[in-house]
Amino acid sequence: MAEHLEKNRLNSKYVRRLQCKLMVIVEHMMDWGHDNFLKTAEMEAGGWELPYQLDLTVIEADPKAFYKELSVFLSGLKHHKNVDEDDKALPQLHGTIRQYITAVNSCWRDINKPVPPLFMLLCAKFMVSVKKKEKELKSKGIVRDGKGREEMQFILYRELSWYFLRKGMMFQHLFLILCWNTMVRCCNCDDIVFPNCLWEGDAFGVSVKRSKTNPDGRRDVQTDTKHLYANKYMPEVCPILGLALYFLTNPFIGGSSSKKFFPGKDTHKSFNEAVTAALQDPELTRRLDNLGIPYRNVGAYSTRKGSTTYCTTGTTAGPPIIAVLLRAGWTIGKTLESYLRQAQAGDTFCGRVVCGLPVLHKNFAALPPHFKLVEGADWGDLQATLKMAYPFHESWGPSFQPVVYFMLASLTYHQEWIRSELDVAHVVRGKANLWDRLHRLHALLETDDDKSRLTVTGVPPHSIIFGNIHRVEENVQRLEGKVDRLQVSVDGLPGKLKDCMKAFYHEKDVENGMASASVVKDMMDRQMEQMRQLIHTEVSTISGVVHDISDSLHEEPTPTQTTPSLPRRGGGIWFWSHGPCRYKKYSEQRARYLPKEFRLSFDLTSRKRLRTVDCTGVDITRKKVNAFDAWTWWWEGLRYGDNVIRPLKNMADDPKFHFYHKNARQRYNDLKSLVLSMVELLQNAGVVDAVEDENTPTKRLLFKQGFKLMEAFINKHHPAHNDRRLSETMSFTTLKKDFYLAKKQHTLQQKLDHFVDHLSQIPDGDYFLKDTDSGKQLDFRKFQASVKDFYSVFSSFLMTVPRESMKIYVQSVNGFLTSNGRVLPFYYKNMISKFV
Repeated sequence: MAEHLEKNRLNSKYVRRLQCKLMVIVEHMMDWGHDNFLKTAEMEAGGWELPYQLDLTVIEADPKAFYKELSVFLSGLKHHKNVDEDDKALPQLHGTIRQYITAVNSCWRDINKPVPPLFMLLCAKFMVSVKKKEKELKSKGIVRDGKGREEMQFILYRELSWYFLRKGMMFQHLFLILCWNTMVRCCNCDDIVFPNCLWEGDAFGVSVKRSKTNPDGRRDVQTDTKHLYANKYMPEVCPILGLALYFLTNPFIGGSSSKKFFPGKDTHKSFNEAVTAALQDPELTRRLDNLGIPYRNVGAYSTRKGSTTYCTTGTTAGPPIIAVLLRAGWTIGKTLESYLRQAQAGDTFCGRVVCGLPVLHKNFAALPPHFKLVEGADWGDLQATLKMAYPFHESWGPSFQPVVYFMLASLTYHQEWIRSELDVAHVVRGKANLWDRLHRLHALLETDDDKSRLTVTGVPPHSIIFGNIHRVEENVQRLEGKVDRLQVSVDGLPGKLKDCMKAFYHEKDVENGMASASVVKDMMDRQMEQMRQLIHTEVSTISGVVHDISDSLHEEPTPTQTTPSLPRRGGGIWFWSHGPCRYKKYSEQRARYLPKEFRLSFDLTSRKRLRTVDCTGVDITRKKVNAFDAWTWWWEGLRYGDNVIRPLKNMADDPKFHFYHKNARQRYNDLKSLVLSMVELLQNAGVVDAVEDENTPTKRLLFKQGFKLMEAFINKHHPAHNDRRLSETMSFTTLKKDFYLAKKQHTLQQKLDHFVDHLSQIPDGDYFLKDTDSGKQLDFRKFQASVKDFYSVFSSFLMTVPRESMKIYVQSVNGFLTSNGRVLPFYYKNMISKFV
């Protein structure tokens, strides 16, 4: 089994590539007469085509001599493309030379032996000199400073996506979109399955489990969901529309036992060939050349480089670099991976940027096309259309069903674009009845995002500002229209005044066009009143517009209340805040169960004490808190100055909310662990059904029994305790540490006993056991005599236990085997670490 695991550890093509490199080295040794480093090849060596192979025993005896001959061979390697001014081939690049050295090192690794340290050191120095020479050639412009495939620019991504869509290559179209948006390698994109997909809010979520940097599952950065957003302004690269069109033309996918989006073997190779062929098609390359889009050093893998580059440097207001690294699944260091996790806000921001939504525009906060909440006849029509488009959607799993409705909404929203841009004979337009039904569903779409039931996610603050600015521009346009109308009214006043004067004169029957002073005064008063009413109406309208502009500019969340409100019944009595920079979730002033300066004392002589804390009248400022104090404080509470503090169990749901000092929170967690462990012992022993249901006097009596149960458990399982009597006055932190150490030892002993029982029940398993006074135990001498057989039996047993328990079983067995200063054999230690 060990050989089987080692064989599957690496990709078969990679192993074959190393074997070919190694055969080139052996052939060089044969041609130049260095037979002293060779031996006759084993017949069972699979794929080996030469009669000789390296003799590792001779090389280990004199690694310096072998390195000398190997360095001569490596220095003579020539590049088949790079030439100097005289058309002479230049030395091979360091990447290829590194592959030859790796091939030689694999000879030792294949037989589970370490590479000779002197040989490794000499090869490392040789690689340094090779890189230095290569850098000099690059600085002179003789060697091109290439770094493999170039990144795919977003404009090339759009053109390539439109090319696949126009040609009816729906598999390549969706594969390209998913590779770009998920930022995964092409070989990982074909592993996407329906159960790992879901709909979250306004985004399509997909989880890619396997990656190059996480082959054994140790890192958990890929367990988070990648959010993919709809781009209704660029339909050719919209992930939701891509899903809708792909499954529309492939309705039988997912109906069989395979739950993969792209069924088949090595579908990423088909995609790679399609990309290569597309970038060589004169129809596409002619357009790319006219637009000035680079494509000559671009391949399928360029999507990963292009999407991450576009997400980080495509705009000056891009998402955090850590969010991009985590979405792409790159290794960022053990410490960073432990503390900087993939929060939803960072990944949703990445999803909106990478899908092509305009970052510096209000449309960045656009929602995907979706239906309103419908019922009755509309719901029946919607279900019938859905069944016609995706007849087997129920076989795609319950988590994927919400996605189907958004796919249908995208088809409905983009139906006019599809009909105008794609030919009638296109594969997606094969169902004529479907497109007629989609036209009737258009009235069910939600057209106003402000009235939608969905909540926008992944939107940074500046996008909200852009939306407010857009509303301000609309209001300004309304204001300009009102002002223009007011100007027209003012310009027309002289004519209106003249007409009114004529009418007034006619009413008064003025002779010879003359009027008295009283007549003119009455006329002027009437016109002035009309002008006042007109100006008052226009000014009121303008004031309303200005008020709307002010509201738009100040459309922000309501500021946090600075004055604390009265606590509800049963709340805390101390009002304080964690501060603006710590725990933003609790930054506001709210009612707490504990004062801000509260600390738990554990025999501290610290000067940070600000108050005297007492319990039952005893000053405990520097008192060593024992187990009984912890028990009573947990259930009954304590006094703090003149105030009574609630039982500490009330803070269990959210200790950070009530404790300000980090030291106090840590001590509180120790106190909680001890009390709950004692409760577990009492309830498991059958003393009471539930400790928390008992009254106060009973709880104090239960402490005595719980302490004796804990003392007996520690004496039985602690490696350093043997019938030791524990005092109730000992520090409860010390008691808690002793109990957890005993508990760990008890767990390891249980796992070891389980494995011993397994050995006693299988054939030939009794060979590794011996009889003792306490029963059967592992025999180290027999284990050392048959290491491979023991590893085979142990690894087979580990395959039957839960995955999360494997490490505990290995620790228990290894701990017993290494007791009394014994050392594990290298073969067993190496193989069991690879297995786990």
